[in-house]
Amino acid sequence: MPNLIAIITEYAPKKLRSTLVAIMFSGHALGGVVASMGAMYLIPNFDWRAVVWLGALPLIFMPILYKLLPESINYLMTKNKKSKLVDVLNQVNVDGQYTMNDNYVLQEQLKSEMKGFPVKELFKKGRTLSTLMFWIAIFMCLFVMYGLSTWLPKIMGGAGYELGSSLTFLVVLNLGAVFGAIVGGKLADRYGSKRILVTFLVIGFITLTMLSFKPSMIMLYILIAIAGGTTTGTQIVTNAYVSQYYPNEIRSTGVGWALGIGRIGGILAPTFCGILLDMKLSLQVNFLAFAIPCIIAAAAIWFIQDNFSNLTEIRQEKI
Repeated sequence: MPNLIAIITEYAPKKLRSTLVAIMFSGHALGGVVASMGAMYLIPNFDWRAVVWLGALPLIFMPILYKLLPESINYLMTKNKKSKLVDVLNQVNVDGQYTMNDNYVLQEQLKSEMKGFPVKELFKKGRTLSTLMFWIAIFMCLFVMYGLSTWLPKIMGGAGYELGSSLTFLVVLNLGAVFGAIVGGKLADRYGSKRILVTFLVIGFITLTMLSFKPSMIMLYILIAIAGGTTTGTQIVTNAYVSQYYPNEIRSTGVGWALGIGRIGGILAPTFCGILLDMKLSLQVNFLAFAIPCIIAAAAIWFIQDNFSNLTEIRQEKI
């Protein structure tokens, strides 16, 4: 996923970068919808093993993706794969008239300075605070995202809803995530990522708090959809923000480490929430466990120091 985010960011027009990353990454939430709807049918008629086989189906797409996904321009340049570079550039810009007779030069400064462990570059040139804040924000977002995805049916079942209804809540949560990611991406491109992310996370806090008071069924579905849009959807827009923050040469490293640290939150969330459920605490406490991380993530995003990455550019020189 870090590499996919980096590639989309590299090829996307600047004014649509957050939107296109959000559209791409919303496939994650759509996969959650398919998994939830599949589970609603498979578990009663077969058993849990059928759901695992459903999760293995995407493997058949690997040859297609390998064939169709473009390679990074930076990679093609460094490996001197000029013919593929020309082919890709002519697809991106049909009026460019790129040929093998041209000389292509990456406009990079950082690359010549980078030596040794690339992670160190995430903390240079005033990026230390922002890197740490990205890690905290994504940790909290993935904590909420994986916690809700894992335990929402169980939490709602404990509140008196049937299994079928509880799984439907999971479908609504992921559909809300898709909508929230795409809308959030569009708004981030227009008004700036930081402002939109902080706003979405505050809304997420309010929404999750309201869910704890067992509203009416219609309002419940609306709140769950909003919760999906402002938690999972926010995480997707945050991925786009991270990918645009770092220069191209350390973009994959920046996104990869942020998601890697965040995965710790994703690992801890199911265990932590399982402990809360075993303690048989109130519905308010269970949802508050998801609401508080939203505020922490909002504060972390707020302290990020805006920066603009040095995007990869190519100079075409006629020989």
